[in-house]
Amino acid sequence: MKRFATFLLVAFLLAGSAQALTLEEIFSKTDSIRNLSYWTKVTSPANTIRMFRIWIHGDDVYVDGLFGGTKHVDGKSFIYQNDKWVESPGLTVNTAISFIKKAREADDTRITGEESVGGEPTTVVAYTEPRPKQGGSEIHVTLWVSNKTGIPLKILVNNVTQKKVQTEEITDITYGEEDYKDFFRELAERKERVRRAMEARKKPWHPEKERQYAELMEMDKQAAVSAQDKIDAWDAFHKGTLPDDPDSGRDNVMRLYAYKRVFYWKWAARFHFSENGIFRDTEMGLEWTPGPDKDINWKEAQSWVSSLALDGGGWRLPTIEELKGIHKRGSFGHFHPPFFPETGWRLWSGDERPPLNAWCFSYTYGRKYSRHVNDSKDMRAAAVRAYENSE
Repeated sequence: MKRFATFLLVAFLLAGSAQALTLEEIFSKTDSIRNLSYWTKVTSPANTIRMFRIWIHGDDVYVDGLFGGTKHVDGKSFIYQNDKWVESPGLTVNTAISFIKKAREADDTRITGEESVGGEPTTVVAYTEPRPKQGGSEIHVTLWVSNKTGIPLKILVNNVTQKKVQTEEITDITYGEEDYKDFFRELAERKERVRRAMEARKKPWHPEKERQYAELMEMDKQAAVSAQDKIDAWDAFHKGTLPDDPDSGRDNVMRLYAYKRVFYWKWAARFHFSENGIFRDTEMGLEWTPGPDKDINWKEAQSWVSSLALDGGGWRLPTIEELKGIHKRGSFGHFHPPFFPETGWRLWSGDERPPLNAWCFSYTYGRKYSRHVNDSKDMRAAAVRAYENSE
C-alpha cells in the first residue's frame, strides 16, 4: 500500500512538471497570437500603481489609460491628446508579448523553475536585456509564463544599474477581435462627447437668463436707480439662478457676480447722492465730493480743496482714518466708493508725514502709504466736510 501511494505521488509530480513549457513552446504560442487584450497593473519604482488596458492587433499596440490613450503602429509611438493622435518619438510601449520577443533575442534566456500565479501553473523564464553599444543600464527580467497561454502573468524588471525594481501583473486576458474594435468605438464616442461639450460652450447658456443678466448689468450702471432697488434685483436673480447644468460653469459665474453686487450695494446704500455732486455718508456723518480725475500731487490737492466753494464751501482733505472708513471691508483689487474718480486708485489725505511726505490711502490694497508731496502718479483727491442732522 505504501509503495502504491509513493507511485501516485511520483505520478502526480511528473504530471505537474509535464505541464511546464520549453522556450520553443513559449515562442511558438506567442507567435500565433494576432489579437490580444488584457488588464495590467504596474507597480513602479516609486511604488505608484497604474492600471492600463492593452489591446494588441497584429504588430500594433494600443493602450488606454496612459496619457489619455497610446498606440504603437509601424514602429512609431503616438499619444491621444487634444482630440487627435500626436507622434511621440521618445515613448516606449512595452507589452507582455514584447517581453517574450526580448527573451528570444537575449543571449542568456533560460527557464529557472515553475510556480503558480493566481492558481495558474507557470514556467519561470529569466534573461538579461541586451545593453546598447554606447552603454546603458543592466536590466534583469523575470517572466512567469502561463503554461496554458504562453503569456506572462507576472513580470519583474530589475534595473541593477539604477537600483530600481518594477512589477507588473496581468489579468483578464481575452483574444477576440471585438475587444480591439471596442477600443476604437470608445475613442470615437469620447471624441463625440468632447465635440458636443465644445459646441455647448459656444452657445448662450440659457438665453433667457443671459438676457436678464445683461439687463441687470446695465441697470447696475444707472445712477438714477436706488441702491435698494439694485439690491432687490440682484438678490432675486441670485436666488433664482440654480445650477441647472452640471457641465456648465456659467451659472456659477452669474450667481457669484450677483452675490457680489448684492454685497456691494448693501455697503454703498450708506451713500446718498445729490444732484449737485455731493455724496452723503449716513454712517460717518460726512459729505464727500470728488476732485479732478487726473494725476495730482499733495500741494495741488490742497490748493484745489481750499478754493472749492461748492454748496457753501467748508471743504477739506479727509484724514487718513476717514479714507480708511469708506473702504469696504473684505474687498481686494480695484475698488472704490461711488464718488471716487474713475481712474487712479489712491486718495490724498490732509495728514502730513514730515518733513516731505503726506499720507494717502490705496483702494487697491486697502492700506495707507506715505508719498512725497510732489508725487502725482495715480494720485487723486476728494473733498470732505461734516453735516448736521445725520440720519
